[in-house]
Amino acid sequence: MTQPTGARICIGVNGIGSGHSTRQLRIARELARRGNAVAILATGRASEIFTPLEFPVYQVVMPSMFGGPRHLQWGGILRAEVPRLARSARTVAAARTAMKQQFGEPDLYISDFEPCSAYFSYLERKPLVTLEQQSKYRFLEFPDLHGFSARVERQRMQLFAPRAQQSFSGSFVPIDAPPRGRTRRRVTITPPIISSDVLRLSAQQRDRGESGLSVAYFLEYFSDRNIHLAKRLGEVFGRCFPERELHVYLPGNVDGITSEYDNVSYRPASRDSFLQDLLRCDNVFASAGYNLISECILLQVPMYLVPAPTYDQVWCAATAEQHGIGTRNDDIREESVRDFVEQCAQGRYAKSVGALRDHVSNDPVPMIVDAIEELVNRKPSPAYEGRTS
Repeated sequence: MTQPTGARICIGVNGIGSGHSTRQLRIARELARRGNAVAILATGRASEIFTPLEFPVYQVVMPSMFGGPRHLQWGGILRAEVPRLARSARTVAAARTAMKQQFGEPDLYISDFEPCSAYFSYLERKPLVTLEQQSKYRFLEFPDLHGFSARVERQRMQLFAPRAQQSFSGSFVPIDAPPRGRTRRRVTITPPIISSDVLRLSAQQRDRGESGLSVAYFLEYFSDRNIHLAKRLGEVFGRCFPERELHVYLPGNVDGITSEYDNVSYRPASRDSFLQDLLRCDNVFASAGYNLISECILLQVPMYLVPAPTYDQVWCAATAEQHGIGTRNDDIREESVRDFVEQCAQGRYAKSVGALRDHVSNDPVPMIVDAIEELVNRKPSPAYEGRTS
């Protein structure tokens, strides 16, 4: 069993995509640097990212929470979850038993859009901290956008973590926290947690001249839709921008995806290769993932966003367009792509992206870890002035 010099802290990490993992890796390493022991509850992509690292990892289960534009789709959820209920229960019970035997009983749990950490905290009567970007939809009023309602995100959060001592919710634009009287928990709206590799890149000198490179990155879920977007974008660039280069990153094997145009290449998702391209490219085409938008702001790259059919992505895309850091569309359309690339060449988005960079550069990790340590009766380091209710 690990013998920590400080507290034992368990972080539950959602495994859909890599954004939750890159965020929590910074939290885990800062906690460990301060003398705390950290364990990870993981699913999917989070297991792949954390297992080779220095933290003990326990495999849990992420339930399907299918959502429509305005509410959760309970029929689909039940059809997916009931057949595997017994197996899921055994997996979760085994993870809890193994963690208690090998790591010890945690003093505090953190949930990044992951329900098992919240469930364990309730069973053991331990403090729970939620740390993601979705809590803001639960505690603040958000309008319906393009047929999508924030109700879906609220429903998910109410199921995943109905009670918590403290909630941190990220936003790539400044948002005030809700009044304290509206919720029993302490809610803090923070700037995004940027991964260490992107922070290192942001310190490099970026060439402000036109590189002639555009980059595309599409999510690993909604795969059929994203193949359509990738191929359509390649066709538009091949016909309309033969002088420009387009690198399209896709998850999995891309051997069956080819382009008839020499300036368009389809590449397997590689974090290192993608980030090097992100540092030197003129613009990005992507779905509207919160983490990628935050990284593009920090690296001052304008975005053409095609949101996936979730309220979170629709809000991210609409907010990016509202603040002048990119444009949103429901598909890859030749006219809008041509207009976006031309406006990037004219510097249309540069000032707006630069204006938000200060907000995104304000690293919230020290403040968040201070608050976590305070909850387990550790003396925090100097306070960070965040937007707290």
